[in-house]
Amino acid sequence: YYPNFSFMPNIPREIAIIGAGKMGTVHARTMEKLWIRVHVGDVSEAALERLAKNVPNAVLYRLNLEWNNKLPPEIPTMIVSNTPEHMKNILERIAQWAREIFSEKPLGLDLSQTQKILNAAQENNVALHTGFLMRFSPAIEALRGFMEENNLIITRASINWWKDRTQDTRPSAWALQDEAIHGADLLF
Repeated sequence: YYPNFSFMPNIPREIAIIGAGKMGTVHARTMEKLWIRVHVGDVSEAALERLAKNVPNAVLYRLNLEWNNKLPPEIPTMIVSNTPEHMKNILERIAQWAREIFSEKPLGLDLSQTQKILNAAQENNVALHTGFLMRFSPAIEALRGFMEENNLIITRASINWWKDRTQDTRPSAWALQDEAIHGADLLF
C-alpha cells in the first residue's frame, strides 16, 4: 500500500535507483520506509536478488553495461549508487531524461569527467546533487579543526575506512578512487 501524499506534493511517489549494492540497498530500504515505490536497476542479477531479500516490494530491472536499456523514463527522480568506472556513463545518459539526480558517489574522477556530467545536466535542466557524507563524520570534523588550528596540511596519507574487502569480487583499478574520495575534504 502506498498512501496518497497529495498534501505533500513535493515528495516523489516513485524513485529509481541505479546500483543494487550495499548503498543502493540502503537507499532503497530508506525510500520504501517513506512509502515511496522503489525501482532498482543493476547489471548484476546476484545484486538484484540480494536487494530483493531486503526490499521485497522493489521493482527490479536487469541493465546492461552499455546502458542502452533503462529504467522507466516516466520516473524522473534518480539515485545513482555505482562504481566509479561506470559513473560517468550512467550520469551522462540519465541526465538526458531524468529531472533530478542524486549521485551517491562523486560525479567524476577528474575535472574533465565532472565537467561533462555537469554540462549534460545543465543542457537538460536536471537538478544534480552529490553527497560527501564523510564530511559530517565527527572524526573528520575534529581532524579538520585540529589541522586548521595548528596550520597542518596532509602531504601523504593512507586511507582505510575499515571495510572488509576480503570478500569483494570487484577489485579494480578504481578501488582507490572509490574510497579515497571520502577523504577529499581533508585536502587543502
